[in-house]
Amino acid sequence: MRHSVDVNGVPTMDCKTEDHNEKILQDGIQKIVIVRQESLVRNGNVLSLVDILLAIFVVTPLVVFAWRGSWGLMDIYVDYFPLLGCFLVGMGIHIFLATCQNSLHRAIVESDKHWTLKIVSQFLRRCYTYLFLTATVLHWRGGWGLLDYLTQVQFSEEFVAQPKGSHWFLITWVLCVVMLVILKGLRNSIAPPFAICIVKSDYGFKFPTMFSGKVSFLGNLVVVFWRGLWILTDFLLFPNNVVWAAWASLVLGLVLVGLEFRLQARVKILCTTYSGARKIAVADAYITLSCYLRILLEQENESESDEGSNSSAEKMINNLDNVTV
Repeated sequence: MRHSVDVNGVPTMDCKTEDHNEKILQDGIQKIVIVRQESLVRNGNVLSLVDILLAIFVVTPLVVFAWRGSWGLMDIYVDYFPLLGCFLVGMGIHIFLATCQNSLHRAIVESDKHWTLKIVSQFLRRCYTYLFLTATVLHWRGGWGLLDYLTQVQFSEEFVAQPKGSHWFLITWVLCVVMLVILKGLRNSIAPPFAICIVKSDYGFKFPTMFSGKVSFLGNLVVVFWRGLWILTDFLLFPNNVVWAAWASLVLGLVLVGLEFRLQARVKILCTTYSGARKIAVADAYITLSCYLRILLEQENESESDEGSNSSAEKMINNLDNVTV
């Protein structure tokens, strides 16, 4: 580094040298920033991949097992779980929890408690989650069974839905889809692996609703929407071979779920670019595909257990003949 001396004898730095050192410093900082950004991108991609794998291979199977186990027990003890009773009780519990969610939140979460009461609070939150799961299974099981009965859906010996005589069901399903689109409620049909909820202590009792009076109405529309996609899959995907249908559902579900996760960023860009009807159309199409892929993953588990549940299903349908709707 070269120095010069002014008239007072004070050493000064050459301007060219100072500019050169400043440029080196700026280049170094820029390189550090670029390296950090690349590191964040790499770490973000790794975390995103881990998140996707956990959602598909851990969370989703556990959710399916919980639903299938609860649903299967109700089928086994069908005399204690009539469809109409399941539907009314499940819907009633949902309405009660939606109405009282703020009161429960204030009483259990926001109030100051001793450490012993905090343990009781954690226990009550877990019980609340299990109660919500049971109410949801009751509501869906009753809704599916009553819908099949009222629209006279025909089933094979393997309890697979048949296209013959199912026109009233298809008409009901189309009307349901139209109402969901009009109410902008199609997003309520999303389930794991596309929507994962983490239990947080501050929001253990709260869940979003459009209006407190519409929680049961939108819930019933979602039940019909899922049942329609399920029965359409029975119509189209190896209707005469339960084993092939199960494997096809599993393979197609896993492959297409991976592809759809890759499309998330592009769909997000389209939704931020578009507005109005085009934005709603893109979002609803993506949500419908997500829901159908979730049904494929769950239907594989259902198909493999159909042979063991035929007797309880036939008993359930026979009991419906004695129900006055």
